[in-house]
Amino acid sequence: MKLGVLTYEELDARIAIAKNLGVTGICLKNEDYLEGDVSEAVDKAAAAGLEFAQVTGWDFNPLRPTSEGEEIVKSAIAAAAKIDSRPSVIFGAGGYHEEMPFFPHPDNWKPEALELAAKNIKPLAQIAADSGVGLALEPHYAVVARDENAIRALHDKIGSPAVGFDVDIVNMIEIDDFWQTEVAIDRFLDSVGDICVAAHLKDLCIEDKLHLHLNECPAGQGNLNYPHFLKKLDETVSAETYALVEHTPAEQLPETMQFVRDQAVLAGVSFK
Repeated sequence: MKLGVLTYEELDARIAIAKNLGVTGICLKNEDYLEGDVSEAVDKAAAAGLEFAQVTGWDFNPLRPTSEGEEIVKSAIAAAAKIDSRPSVIFGAGGYHEEMPFFPHPDNWKPEALELAAKNIKPLAQIAADSGVGLALEPHYAVVARDENAIRALHDKIGSPAVGFDVDIVNMIEIDDFWQTEVAIDRFLDSVGDICVAAHLKDLCIEDKLHLHLNECPAGQGNLNYPHFLKKLDETVSAETYALVEHTPAEQLPETMQFVRDQAVLAGVSFK
């Protein structure tokens, strides 16, 4: 695997952060490919020994699609096609919530939601396939791609070799999995690891409140079995797959990245 970091500052700052952390992959943001010259961004990253691991298309929500969101994904695909490393274009698998596609909604788990998400992703998947670019759909327990069965069903309904998924295992852990996260890790990667094209690294903690509250946190600050996760991930995905540390405050990134590297050593995993 390769190691990278997912942050959303302007390009020069993203490059500086990744270089200081000693990783090789960063993301290409909307502003980079909608407002700037992609080749210029690629040259800047390459001069620092970096490459683009993913291209963001977060504005597109397959269950609440807009023409603007669709055009952004099309532009992201076109940008990725110009990059030799062929980074995947990432967006959420789809949710009906009006403000945030990863928030819960009572209709997200209905069979019709899977059908609609597949219908709206399919044309973009065709463009991606024609361009030699992969899509990385991000699943989440609260959205249409709620578990391994839903992920596989969505993949099959779209029916395109360009469609893959992001291994964001924290998004998939339910309360029954919290004290034994290795069970959720194995279930996920054994079931859909063959269609996973990238991974995000963070952690999951439980809050001391009267009702159950699970929340994400930086890697190393929660209960995820990191040696098990990294070993299983490394055994499942290709050597060119990026594992990207995300959702971590800038001041905590050095400590978090060192934690990931230390856990990789315990797991017997080497990053390229």
